[in-house]
Amino acid sequence: MNDASPTFGEGQISYYTSSTYQITLDLLTNGGRGYVALDDFTFKPGMCRGKPDVADTGLAPTPSTAPVTNPPAGNSSSVWDCNFEQGLCSYTQPKDDQFDWTRAHGKTATANTGPAFDHTKGTDGGYYMYIETSNPQHANDTAHLASQPVNDGQPKCLTFWYHMFGPHVNTLNVYTKVGANYGRPIWTHQRSIDANWHQATVSLTNTHTYTIVFEGVRGTSWDGDIALDDIRVTDGACGASSLGLKCTFEDGNICGFTQSHNDKFDWTRYRRSTGSFGTGPNSDHTLGTASGYYMYTEASAPRHHGDKAQIISPSQPSTAGACLQFWYHMYGRQMGNLNVYLQQGGQITGTIFNISGNQGNRWIKAEMTVTSPSSSWEVVFEGIVGSGILSDIAIDDVSITSGACGASQGDCNFDKDTCTWSNVGGDDFDWLRGSGSTPSRYTGPSVDHTQGDTSGGYMFMESSAPRHTGDKIWLVSQPFPAFTSKTKCFNFWFHMYGAGIGTLNVYMDSTDNTTHMLLWSQHDSKGDNWLQGQMPLPPQSKEYQIRFEGVKGSSAYGDMALDDISFTSSSSCIYKPTTANVTQMVTPSPVPTPTPTAFVSNSPFDCAFEKNLCTWAQDRSDVFDWTRSQGPTGTTATGPTTDHTYGTANGWYMYMETSAPRKTNDTARLVSQQIQAQQAYCFTFWYHMYGAHVNQFNVYIRTGNNLGNPVWERQQSQGNTWIQGQVSVPAQPGATNLVFEGIRGPSFRGDIGLDDIRATPGICNNQATVACTFESGLCGWNQDKSDNFDWTSHTGTTSSAGTGPTSDHTLRTRAGQHDLRLQWNLPFMNPPI
Repeated sequence: MNDASPTFGEGQISYYTSSTYQITLDLLTNGGRGYVALDDFTFKPGMCRGKPDVADTGLAPTPSTAPVTNPPAGNSSSVWDCNFEQGLCSYTQPKDDQFDWTRAHGKTATANTGPAFDHTKGTDGGYYMYIETSNPQHANDTAHLASQPVNDGQPKCLTFWYHMFGPHVNTLNVYTKVGANYGRPIWTHQRSIDANWHQATVSLTNTHTYTIVFEGVRGTSWDGDIALDDIRVTDGACGASSLGLKCTFEDGNICGFTQSHNDKFDWTRYRRSTGSFGTGPNSDHTLGTASGYYMYTEASAPRHHGDKAQIISPSQPSTAGACLQFWYHMYGRQMGNLNVYLQQGGQITGTIFNISGNQGNRWIKAEMTVTSPSSSWEVVFEGIVGSGILSDIAIDDVSITSGACGASQGDCNFDKDTCTWSNVGGDDFDWLRGSGSTPSRYTGPSVDHTQGDTSGGYMFMESSAPRHTGDKIWLVSQPFPAFTSKTKCFNFWFHMYGAGIGTLNVYMDSTDNTTHMLLWSQHDSKGDNWLQGQMPLPPQSKEYQIRFEGVKGSSAYGDMALDDISFTSSSSCIYKPTTANVTQMVTPSPVPTPTPTAFVSNSPFDCAFEKNLCTWAQDRSDVFDWTRSQGPTGTTATGPTTDHTYGTANGWYMYMETSAPRKTNDTARLVSQQIQAQQAYCFTFWYHMYGAHVNQFNVYIRTGNNLGNPVWERQQSQGNTWIQGQVSVPAQPGATNLVFEGIRGPSFRGDIGLDDIRATPGICNNQATVACTFESGLCGWNQDKSDNFDWTSHTGTTSSAGTGPTSDHTLRTRAGQHDLRLQWNLPFMNPPI
């Protein structure tokens, strides 16, 4: 805490431990004068919110407790099973890595990363393994955990639970290592998920003697702990069971699915992007990476419009009700159809799902109840080629569970998951599924609506930093078929409590993204209560989706929540509350919106990319090219959705596409025409750096073939917005070129955009307003001679322990990067007591 006020303030914190403990209070002083006073200590059972909001509690958000599904501590049915309660079992720490896994219980040593409890017991007394990513670990250091050899040559099923939570989480890999050869990972997952344990299942089909190796890879900083628990190996490949089916297509036997002989071609098991640009997924749904597998229909030649591919699930026993769930991907402007059929006795007996047309570059969840009370049955997935090659269809994560799905399509209480609702790209951040209180005081619910207690789930919008006023967040339903009746009614419960509440809107969107109808809207705080929302749905002539939009308000006290969504039929459906009816709202006189000024080129270097690349050219000494595009890039949650010139999806810009086959540190460069000798210019441009895997954007003044050092650079995501950059090109003795360079990050969500380049004669004359990174000097800043001492340019830590930064802000590194730091030493003064 920093200086607050001369009054007493309330402090509060939750903690959990299974051993005897003491509370220690440490006072850190800044070397000045001041007083700290304490009074009125109390201890109460149960969890509580941290007070005040700005206090660093050192605790990660409280995760929901994972159900205990594994055997009791110490129980093991094979030499490869381990829950780490009594040690490492038969697992060992190899020496071919940089550091070791750590056996631990309770919270890891670093706040905001790692689990708070194990998976086996679900308590802070249970043990698990994790990689500690604090110092002295470095980026991309690895830690290996190896099993005893597997040598019987028979297929086996590996299951384990993993935990990946923190802003700097990198990668967890699993290998079947033969001798000294690791080969490719048989399973991998990148980046943070959430503060919960997750299960993975993968078939082991290697016929050689091998060891199972779990590899944790350290990220760019210390908030990247990865944990592992409850490893189990059983005989036989993973796949169908008597209770149904769970298939991620990560194993080559595709869980017993078979290709039909009554079609034109086969489904293909694949990973990475499909072979055609502008269609198909960039990654699977299970792992969310280019390493994960899915099934898809390839629409390129020799396929023709209307060709069909069918794949059939393993046979299931008769049932009065089973729940079929799967994720599908239908992206491409020439998209065809996806049909799902029920097959009984070898014959298709009914259609249980169908959808057609372009659904956008995203995975969408579908679920439906299947009944077959008198015979065994199978599910048949049928993909139909559209009007051209841009019609690849994919499916992933197919599951069949006993019992009806329990709700009509689109209904959800969020107690277990998000059902068929999902976050999508194009907004500024994501809805979160939570329970109990949200992380911020004085806003958000303390219980869900369904259960009315802390065990139930709901979706909420976390409005604390780094969110900004006006940021938008979208939650979108599955697609629904067109309808003509006037009896459809949409119901939900909402919670809007806090001094900084913004706006909650409900839209009806066409699935082809051509119409967006605002149906319902509320703003400002409504009190600490769950309220019912309801509205009639107007008939639709084509497929549609429902979209919730939250708009962040004026402060962090603006958490909004949703629960208990349902679709019903009613001829008397009315708006609730009545003030939410947008057709009856009083519309204020609109503020005139200035029409974007047409981009006028005043120099040979100016370019808005509306027609072509102007005088700019692709560099031939890099790895790949920049792409001229309009609208969203091909990957969700990265890149711009509009250009900068017009701010619409119709305007053009340049961007670097970081999906496969691009690799980490691949470069793309865009080069100006020659800048003649003895000519100085001020270049301005607009750049867009948004996405979890954004790496680096550089600007160079190239002399001949020599790039030299960057004269301007940015790293990591800068938010979902266009930002202006500026570079001076001083007069040079010879001809030069200005070069824009994008560097690809560790994965595919790293698209960088560029637009509206302008050049004016002379160096930039407003240096004081231009961002300075101090990487190449003081950028025109001068030391004042009327003060007592000077600012110092420095790298790494300052010379005094316990003060100053350990790295600069620009590049967040210790070596070779410069910034300015003010350093002083004062005698330490004990506070009066």
